[in-house]
Amino acid sequence: MLTFPILPRLVGFPDPFAVATVNGEQTKTTSVIKKTLNPYWNERFDLRVNEDSVLAVQIFDQKKFKKKDQGFLGVVNIRVGNVIDLDAGGDGTYPLMFPWQARCGWPCSMTC
Repeated sequence: MLTFPILPRLVGFPDPFAVATVNGEQTKTTSVIKKTLNPYWNERFDLRVNEDSVLAVQIFDQKKFKKKDQGFLGVVNIRVGNVIDLDAGGDGTYPLMFPWQARCGWPCSMTC
């Protein structure tokens, strides 16, 4: 059985970057982090959202993305109203912290 920690030694470490999209309309892209399984992006994006907005965060491997238009590593879709109480504050900027942020480190703020 092949375990994940061995896999990068066989195929190489990815060069991940993230693409954040709100409702398929607003799109922001992070920088590329070279050769890592644990990327950390300390970047800020301002995105206009409401309670029903869906934030999609897709992760890609730049090396494979450039060569074959492939390289998709994963995606998470988040309904904004499930992670931020917009009724409590009205308009403003909210830091968006995901439970997996400690591992992936992708901070995002949203302007509502």
